[in-house]
Formats: sequence, structure tokens, C-alpha cells
Amino acid sequence: MTLKVERMSLNDVPQSLKIENECFPIPNTSDDFLKFSKEGLSFVAKKDAAVVGYVVSETVLDECHVVRIAVDPRHRRRGVGRKLMMGLFNEGGKAGIKKFYLEVRISNKSSIDFYKKAGFKQVRVRKEYYADNGEDAVLMERLS
Repeated sequence: MTLKVERMSLNDVPQSLKIENECFPIPNTSDDFLKFSKEGLSFVAKKDAAVVGYVVSETVLDECHVVRIAVDPRHRRRGVGRKLMMGLFNEGGKAGIKKFYLEVRISNKSSIDFYKKAGFKQVRVRKEYYADNGEDAVLMERLS
């Protein structure tokens, strides 16, 4: 599969939102995605013209909060997430980002392992972080 990672545009929002709704119990809204496509560092992975994954973030000064990363379930385990993260890190470095951070459900061991492979380290646990079930979150960070 040949993938192209590029900045998220307004045209990518509908396909990204479809993946979002399929992957998360409390999905971000179309307004959130419109904001992500205009601000911060947000990228899509495309196979031909189809969005198969995305990473959206918010930036403040020299920090980048990774809000979401998702890959269409039919395209998982093919390096899509890794390529999205590498795109984010590369462009973030060019933009002067010194630290990337994110939260992940404490029960989501496969995602925690993925983030560790991408260079993130566990910083602490945020108690009762998730609104849907009160689950704790692991706060992870990666320095540039």
C-alpha cells in the first residue's frame, strides 16, 4: 500500500470524521475537525484519494498536544499510524515544537505500546480522565 501523508485540509474533514465516529466512543465533532484542519499540526494519510488515517493536534508555543490519532480499521497494522506520527514529529520539529504529549486510556495497552515505540514515555496517571466511564488516562510525553 502506497501512502501519502499530508496536512489535513477542509476537504479531508468528512472522511476523517467518518473514521473518528467509527473508532471512538465519544467522537470529536465536525466543528472540532474544522478547527484542527485550520490550526495546529494535523495530518491525514491517504491511499489514492481516500483518507485512511489522521492525527490531529493543538499547539501552544513550543508544545504540541496530540488530541487524536486514528486509522481506519481496514488499514491497521500496515504502518499508517507510524507514518502519521513521523509526519507530525518532522513538521513539529520544523515549527519549533520541543515537546509532544497525549493521554491514552490506561486499559489501552496496544496504544501505550505503540506510543512507547514512537518515543513517548509515561509521565503520570490522570485519575478519572474519561467522561464516558471515568477511566484513568496515562499522560505520555516525547521530547523533540
